[in-house]
Amino acid sequence: MTNANYQFSLVKDPWLPVLFNNGTQDRLTLLEVFDCAEEIRSVAAPNPLDRFALLRFLAIVAAWSCPSQTLPRWQEICSGVPSFLEQHMQCFNLFGDGPRFYQDAAAKNKNDTVGKLFHEIPTGTNIAHFMHVTDEGGYGICPGCCTVALLRLPVFSTVGGKGYSPSPRPTGTYAFAHTECLAEAISWGASRILQIASTTNTPLGDPVWSSNPQPSGFLEKLTMSPRWVWLHDPSSNIKPCLMCGNSSQLITPVGYVPAP
Repeated sequence: MTNANYQFSLVKDPWLPVLFNNGTQDRLTLLEVFDCAEEIRSVAAPNPLDRFALLRFLAIVAAWSCPSQTLPRWQEICSGVPSFLEQHMQCFNLFGDGPRFYQDAAAKNKNDTVGKLFHEIPTGTNIAHFMHVTDEGGYGICPGCCTVALLRLPVFSTVGGKGYSPSPRPTGTYAFAHTECLAEAISWGASRILQIASTTNTPLGDPVWSSNPQPSGFLEKLTMSPRWVWLHDPSSNIKPCLMCGNSSQLITPVGYVPAP
């Protein structure tokens, strides 16, 4: 049985894995990440694809919160992002009848295994994996891990599969600065976003998961996904997540189709 009343907010519910300077690990909300970024060594996703996708996402949020295309000091970002996130709270919900983060109702009537969101889970012709599960499913993924998977899609969607149009970035080099703390990494990434938008005379605009993204804005281009996804309501039962092992209400079927 699924839980149709389930709510999950990226702003207020913990989901983002981090490693603190003292060696401890935890999952934080978006508000907590920006509040204590100077105490965090790095994001702590085990997959390097996810580490890059999460850093990129945080840099986009920081750049989006800037009132102008000039990056302020980190202390000003810290003071401005929380109130900015509060104003755009509706953009960061995973479930519910309103807008959903990185989801499209065009995939709502599809039913695929949640493994379609993860490169490391066997599905279809992707059979050479060390993770031993069946393509038919029978497993579930927690909302936090699904969120990380949604952020991976715009950057690292695979190409060449039957019936799937190519990713916007089938090849390329991806890099982020090696910094002493997460605050410096976010500042570095946000400054590059703002710099490129400025030098190319491209309006910064809004990311695609905002309520009203500006057409042809730079942030819209950075966040466009080649896949349409819909997370169906999670099970009402509490079980361990296949990816992280934490017990939670799990998502099993998803809608997953190529974007036209």
